[in-house]
Amino acid sequence: MEELIIENNLLKSKIAKLRKKIRIIEFEYDIHLIMNKELLTPDEVNTRYGFSISTLAKSRMMGNIHVDIKIPFFKKGKYIKYRVADIEKFIDDNMITIKGTK
Repeated sequence: MEELIIENNLLKSKIAKLRKKIRIIEFEYDIHLIMNKELLTPDEVNTRYGFSISTLAKSRMMGNIHVDIKIPFFKKGKYIKYRVADIEKFIDDNMITIKGTK
């Protein structure tokens, strides 16, 4: 009977450790999903918002000096990403409203 109690406690401990690992994996997966939703490649920016890929490239190369599009970007190695929040801020900041409209 005592062996069963010890074995039961060991199993409970292992289950608790596995549950903790599962929570960590779920958390990392959620972060991965959030990051992938919040960051877009130049192609995705083009598809979603209509900015041409060449204009985005010129903006990056010129350091945002001679181009009207000034959107911050993230570069890791050869990968370039734009934050959705930065793109939408650019759109909001450059919105032209016509008198008589809300």
